Amino acid sequence: MNVKQQLSPFIYKRALQFQSDEISGSILYEYIARRQKDKNNKFAMMEIAKAERNHYETWKNYTKKDVNPNRGKIFFCKIISRFLGDTFTIKFFEQGENFGIKELHSIEKEIPEARAIVQEEEEHENLLMAMVDEERLHYIGAVVLGLNDALVELTGTIA
Repeated sequence: MNVKQQLSPFIYKRALQFQSDEISGSILYEYIARRQKDKNNKFAMMEIAKAERNHYETWKNYTKKDVNPNRGKIFFCKIISRFLGDTFTIKFFEQGENFGIKELHSIEKEIPEARAIVQEEEEHENLLMAMVDEERLHYIGAVVLGLNDALVELTGTIA
């Protein structure tokens, strides 16, 4: 009896979705890593991309099937990374994984490796937020204060 027959149809379908999410994440993190100037950030992104690919292989052991990445999501994330920065893109992408993490907890009984994947995903998120240091983030406070001052000046002029 193969693994596909052992999994319930619902769990099998979810495993295919997780598998697609993992390969999509791997591609996105590799893309972001190639754009990084800081060697530490580049290394961290490449390590996470490798881990995502390993998760893909774990799911593949259960599904016995190759799946395609979500090209639409990857394309969208690449565009927003150009305009809104890598930090925003990573947080946006990780939000989808947070939903996946909740579902991973629910399938741990049928797929024991799900617990290890959850732990690695949570470590990735912490590592990403600690490592990614964009120059834009340092100036966001000044931008907000500048806009506030402009609004006060405009209001004063109108009054």
